[in-house]
Amino acid sequence: MALPWPGAAGAAASPRSDGEITLLYGPTGVGKTTLWEHVKQQALLVHVRRDLPGRLPYLYTLADVPMAGTVQMKSFYVATLAAADEVLIQHKQLVRPLAALQSSWQATTAGLRHATLNMLKHRQPIVFCIDEAHHLGIHSTEKQREKNLDAIKTFADEATAPILMIGSYELIEFASVSGRLGRRVREVHLSRYDIDGAQDQRDFRSVVHFFSKRLSCEKYDPNADRRYFHDRTVGCVGLLKQWFERALYRALADGRLAVRERDIREAEPSRAVVNQWSAEINDGEARLRVLATAKHPTLKG
Repeated sequence: MALPWPGAAGAAASPRSDGEITLLYGPTGVGKTTLWEHVKQQALLVHVRRDLPGRLPYLYTLADVPMAGTVQMKSFYVATLAAADEVLIQHKQLVRPLAALQSSWQATTAGLRHATLNMLKHRQPIVFCIDEAHHLGIHSTEKQREKNLDAIKTFADEATAPILMIGSYELIEFASVSGRLGRRVREVHLSRYDIDGAQDQRDFRSVVHFFSKRLSCEKYDPNADRRYFHDRTVGCVGLLKQWFERALYRALADGRLAVRERDIREAEPSRAVVNQWSAEINDGEARLRVLATAKHPTLKG
């Protein structure tokens, strides 16, 4: 996603977007949230250096799944307005000009959608992030899913806010579900480290070294076991970080500041969990290969 860099040559004084939507997808624990933190810091930097009063540096909302099992756009609008510190959210509705008396002042979906669009137009966030965005596709009908995505397209078009949708491999389908959405989508695949790739080996070794230096390991060098760590995290550094944190908590609970090899072994993810991660990743990577073949029939596999 193109964030205007402060002081960049030819950059506009007021960053904007022309309906740009970026889909950032990848496996659990691959670093999507960490990347968002970096984007957020860049947006804050742009906001401060460009002196953009009245504008939001960023807007973040979570497309969570309620108890009903499907995402209702009404709750999504409420969460987005709350993230922007809007007031009277529970009373947003479209009022007919000739209506003398409202039977109820409770918020309606149409009213919340209109209020969200107005908020985006006036507050003009430098970037609007929708986390767990694949949940917007969890619905009972294809028609309703298209309506959900069409609402996102409208926000990108009319509010001129670049939208970053973060989620699992299910986001792959979004660009093809709606033709109107697909024309303005940029896709970014954040992949796991491949232990068989020379560059990925070096990068993963560097990550293990980075974490181990902060663990204060006792008579144990995690770098020697990097293949073991890759196997139990399927190459996802976020999962590796969580694993090392669990090992550290074990050491601290035992009154030690240094982590032992035993702490790491006892904190390792179970094989059943690892197999589940691996199956999800293999399925997502297979979808990408099918999509690549469909776009470029000359490619094999």
